[in-house]
Amino acid sequence: MNFSTSYSKINQTNLIMRKLFILSALLFPALVFAQRSIKLTSNSVHSHFLEKRKTIDSAFTIASALLSSEEFQSIYTNLDFPYWNHCKVGECSADKNHTGPETTTGKEVMNLLFKEANVVMTIDLKKRSRHALGATCPGNYFTTAYYENILKDMPHLPYAYAIAVNLCHEYMHQVGLCHYSNSFQEPDDEHPDPEGFKNDVAYNVGWNAYYIATKWYVNHKVIPGL
Repeated sequence: MNFSTSYSKINQTNLIMRKLFILSALLFPALVFAQRSIKLTSNSVHSHFLEKRKTIDSAFTIASALLSSEEFQSIYTNLDFPYWNHCKVGECSADKNHTGPETTTGKEVMNLLFKEANVVMTIDLKKRSRHALGATCPGNYFTTAYYENILKDMPHLPYAYAIAVNLCHEYMHQVGLCHYSNSFQEPDDEHPDPEGFKNDVAYNVGWNAYYIATKWYVNHKVIPGL
């Protein structure tokens, strides 16, 4: 056997395989997409449900499905955000005076999101606030949700779906990503503030979760555990 010829053929074959893999990754990213999962649940002992326990449990199930979906995760494959999205250490505000890296990648955002696979959150369900839909500080495993505000903000979604969208947004604060500003100029009820959507991770996640949840609800998607 001519080993040099065989070796050359092996190299050619390997080169072709590498090219095919790269081409498939470009044309069919879903084939090489590393999907991850998370399970969010409510702390049944310390949470305040306002007699809406079943709805809140459903909301946590939907939120887990949204964040764990390929549909959601694939959005962040090639996105970058300003580094100020990272909260100041020990605070609930963005690190506006950060002097290190200028950006944080979508991959880094996903790494924060999926750092823990099973997360128990205490939820304090309240009737309303002046403006906010919810509130969460980094690392506290505690979130407040104002259900009348949430329902008014997403009137076309059932209660559990609307709460789930807000949980996706609030969980980004839990993992250490904060707003630079809470002032967003949205053109209407169905479109985000362009600059906020481009630059603010938690704001972006909330809107993408809303779009996906709306599509799932309209299409009667079956969500495991619901």
